[in-house]
Amino acid sequence: MSSTNDTASAPCAKPEDSSSTSAAQQLKEGFPEDHAPIAMFTQPIRGANRSFQFLGWYKINRLQLLEPGSEDLVRRLSKKWETVDRLGRVVPRQRDLKKWKESMSYRWAVIKMERDEEAEKERGYPKIERIDEDDGNDGEGQ
Repeated sequence: MSSTNDTASAPCAKPEDSSSTSAAQQLKEGFPEDHAPIAMFTQPIRGANRSFQFLGWYKINRLQLLEPGSEDLVRRLSKKWETVDRLGRVVPRQRDLKKWKESMSYRWAVIKMERDEEAEKERGYPKIERIDEDDGNDGEGQ
């Protein structure tokens, strides 16, 4: 995410998952109420340790909910699995049918974000301490 307005999507609840459904039902489409700024990072070198770079502080500009199996969800997930080759041709990537069906069973949230210039002025660059890999922490929550 590097432009002023960026869009991301993620599953927010499976219909039969009652614990996450109640939380997902609280989501409302449209323009969100005030919320804390979101620190956005990128990983320019995939798989490399400690290669994340801070992009800036962002805020949610708009939220859209996509119901399981909806036409809009099919269109967006199809687009997600397309790539454009160096000649500009759209090349659909193959996806496992089981995983495709699983993706279609979720309610998804499409989140449009924009840079939060006010937060960038107030908060600046985040001060993040590095944790040595040999500190005994296996990355699991404690």
